[in-house]
Amino acid sequence: MALLPLKYRPCVVKDLPEYAAEGFAIDSDKIRWVDGKAQSQGGYERIGTLALSGKARGYFSWFDNSGNFYEAIGTNKKLYVLYGGFLYNITPRRSSGTFGANPFQTTASSAEVIVTLTNHGALVGDTVFIGDATAVGGITIGGPSGTFGASPFSTTTGSRSVQVTHVGHTMTGGDVVNISGASAVGGITLSGNYNIQIIDADSYFVYADTAATSSAIGGGTPNYYYSRAYIVTQIDGANQFRFNHISAASGSATGGGSNAKYLFEINIGNESAGGGTGYGEDGYGEGGYGGLTASGASQPRTWSMDNWGEFLVANPLDGGIYEWTINLSRPAVIITNAPVRCRCIAVTPERVLAAFGCTSLSGVFNPLLVRWTDTQDNTAWTPSASNIANDALAGTGSQFVRARTTRDGTAVWTDTAMFFMRYTAASGVYYQLDQLGLNSGLIGPNAVAELNGALYWVAPGFRVMSWGGGSPNDLVCPVRQWALGLLADNQEYKIWAFADPDFSGVCWLFPSGDSMENSRYVRLDTIYAEPSGLGGWSVGTYDRTCWGVRTAFTPPLAVASNGYLYRQDSGASADGAALQRYVEWAPFDIGESGNNVLNMNRLVVNAKVSSGTVLLATLYFRRWPTAPITTKGPYTITQTTEYTDTHAQGRQCGLRIESNGTSDDWRLGEIRADISTGPRR
Repeated sequence: MALLPLKYRPCVVKDLPEYAAEGFAIDSDKIRWVDGKAQSQGGYERIGTLALSGKARGYFSWFDNSGNFYEAIGTNKKLYVLYGGFLYNITPRRSSGTFGANPFQTTASSAEVIVTLTNHGALVGDTVFIGDATAVGGITIGGPSGTFGASPFSTTTGSRSVQVTHVGHTMTGGDVVNISGASAVGGITLSGNYNIQIIDADSYFVYADTAATSSAIGGGTPNYYYSRAYIVTQIDGANQFRFNHISAASGSATGGGSNAKYLFEINIGNESAGGGTGYGEDGYGEGGYGGLTASGASQPRTWSMDNWGEFLVANPLDGGIYEWTINLSRPAVIITNAPVRCRCIAVTPERVLAAFGCTSLSGVFNPLLVRWTDTQDNTAWTPSASNIANDALAGTGSQFVRARTTRDGTAVWTDTAMFFMRYTAASGVYYQLDQLGLNSGLIGPNAVAELNGALYWVAPGFRVMSWGGGSPNDLVCPVRQWALGLLADNQEYKIWAFADPDFSGVCWLFPSGDSMENSRYVRLDTIYAEPSGLGGWSVGTYDRTCWGVRTAFTPPLAVASNGYLYRQDSGASADGAALQRYVEWAPFDIGESGNNVLNMNRLVVNAKVSSGTVLLATLYFRRWPTAPITTKGPYTITQTTEYTDTHAQGRQCGLRIESNGTSDDWRLGEIRADISTGPRR
């Protein structure tokens, strides 16, 4: 009889038969490798009742010049910014104007409204804001209009926030107010359209383009009209569409007056790959770009984002390039002169905005063309003798996938190769696009993360690669075939990579075949990575479509497929519910290569366990590798557990350690077993 250590290495191996993976784990969920041992990951907490419209597939965080922290999130339907615990819709708008006379048709007892607008360009699911209309069929499309009471605006010195007093306004957060005829108050003159943030039934906030120079009350007696948001539910050709009003009409009628206004947000993008038509579906040039087809239709909509100084620049896949200038009541707007179609963007270290896979100066789209602006001017796209604006072509691949700015330049991927774009200062050239390696492309726009100056990404075929200079490295990954077998067909653009710098980890969320959204992950704790690949890997489950980065102020922000926002590594529970974490090791044998049956009398689990944490240990015994399993346990292990009596027998034994509580925090140490050799049989 002997108390023997069970020797396990910090790695999950899924691509070998269990018996061939002896000494390694074969399954896990929500653990990381720390000091060579399995440790539970943190929990998560939902951010209030905030929920996004659409599936989140873009994230970027930055600080403005005053040190305020912002997080931008792009979905297939919207662009948002999270600031101060509040969510603001900054989705760009593609068109605005005045309808023709009496554009609305209603039917008695129905909430459906038919709208006539020539060449509306809408898609089902698009958002249109409508206001300044007269009643039709007993309902008023949009909100009320009229004149504010005297001095309705209140400002605070140094703040862009303006409180608007309007008793009984009847509007909701995110609706739009149009203000005209106002006089200055606190150095601010409000004019135009503003998204509103509700305070109560009689007041709300809007945000001015500049900060107030004084605290004041005023503004004269300006005019207003309110626009409500409606979702397009049906397209009836190029000149008509439908939506549902908030209440049913009392009569069948045509009306709305001759001054009704509209604001269309940009067309929604695909939720998943394969919908709609567009580049990669029909023949090149077939179908009108920006018409009744979704942009980037062959793939789900992703976003690439960067900061231009304190401002945000954002690009939806195969869409335009927009800028948001830190006004919480204003949407992002198209950048003047920028390519009208682009696959991804980056701001270089020289403060140059670059568009990858874009339309040329002549308006022809080329998925391998990169164009860049002059320094310090993101509207200067046309080359001249007085600027450095220019373009270049990538020579390998069929399209650009992503660009990431690094300290020394910009790493760029096509679907088959990696490039590095470096500033050369050579007149007439300025940027050089160097190919670093073949067969090192990127599987999807968000499948790359940066950790400690190195880049880690997934290439086609779920090959994991890294680069810290020189040529890209192909990492041996013992869970690659497992992940590739689970990966949902044609949904590679949903893969999301993020870094866990506190523990030197990189993680890839991916959609499995039983879920069209991300539901599984592969993780590499890079400290334990070995040339053979058999170190530092783990796997698990998570429903998150995007995942941000930890800052000095907040834990990482992540978004679930239902649109809810969560702070990860916050607490130990699943938003107050139990959270399962586990690691399971491959079967081991004893004696002469498993010739003898073993007797396990006791199990000793050394672990650092927080108060209230309960670990469960389950043993799986076999007489032969393919023989039926005898399960012993689960045995309860707490801070005070010295050992566990097992009294079991077999040639091979597997072990699973797990927790299923709301406050679990643990790190495993050495595991020992009281083992004696039984008969040879």
